[in-house]
Amino acid sequence: MIKMSILSASLVMLLIAPSSISAGRDAAGPAKDAGLFFGQKPPGIKSELFAPGLVSTANMEHGRVVFSPDATELFWTVVPVAAGRHDTEEQNIWSVRMTGERLSAPAKLLLPQPVNRAPALSPDGTVLYYLSPDPRAEMKGGVPVEQLWEAKREADGWATPKLSELPLPTEPGKMVMSFCLAGDGDLYFDLGGPGASGKWEWRIYVSSFENGRYLKPALLGDGINEGTINQGPFVPPDESYLVFSSNREGGSGAWDLYISFRSEDGRWSRPVNMGASINSESQERFPSVSPDGKYFFFARPNEDRMDDIFWVDAGIIGKLRDASR
Repeated sequence: MIKMSILSASLVMLLIAPSSISAGRDAAGPAKDAGLFFGQKPPGIKSELFAPGLVSTANMEHGRVVFSPDATELFWTVVPVAAGRHDTEEQNIWSVRMTGERLSAPAKLLLPQPVNRAPALSPDGTVLYYLSPDPRAEMKGGVPVEQLWEAKREADGWATPKLSELPLPTEPGKMVMSFCLAGDGDLYFDLGGPGASGKWEWRIYVSSFENGRYLKPALLGDGINEGTINQGPFVPPDESYLVFSSNREGGSGAWDLYISFRSEDGRWSRPVNMGASINSESQERFPSVSPDGKYFFFARPNEDRMDDIFWVDAGIIGKLRDASR
């Protein structure tokens, strides 16, 4: 079993344990206002820092936030930062849990692998997936060969992780930064590696789940993979839209977030920039949406150029859908 120190026996069911990285994070506390989300006052139409001191900290929140289907658990990746810079390859998955009116203290999952990142959940929330470097494989081009692991939820926590059979590429010299699963099991992921010029490029793929098996990954078309960087795909359970980060021409900064809507015939609309309420002159990536569809989350560098998590009212998605028709 994956173990944790218990904050309160009546409050927890996910087994996790505190770590020294938790310095500067707020302790557990009540969330008395029923209008709060994970103890936080919901944002408006302008993006705001999410859970400062709790999730967004002096460390680097390097990846998307992932919610359980019932919106009681939150997972994300933390890179520890010392003296204003991250000089370590260490990455770990953290979690926080909301039980009734109580919010647990954030804590690091005690996984068998010392380095773990990019959490994702199965559509029903019963399986946790994550990536970890393969200690037996040699690095190629400075890039570790990673393995995809999965752990099944049990009554008192998570079972011992095992290698997953999901068709996520683990090719030497290439890298998956982020992936997610749709409600029907379709697997969306990015894959990066040196392009023809020798510089790294990223493309977005989908492996459809049909008749109980996964089909060969297909490169997304319909203008999704324009430019050299297209990364961090996110789809809701119904796959009605796709949000991702891209460096294509016409953006506000280094990388902007774009959204594409899926038509009844399965084609994706031409991606549109999500606008100034989300994108900036900096770099936005790692999008996700809360299970109730109310809040949109993403990562952006702060003043110290370390990623924090931001959120905004997800009504922007409906407005962009209407404008695209």
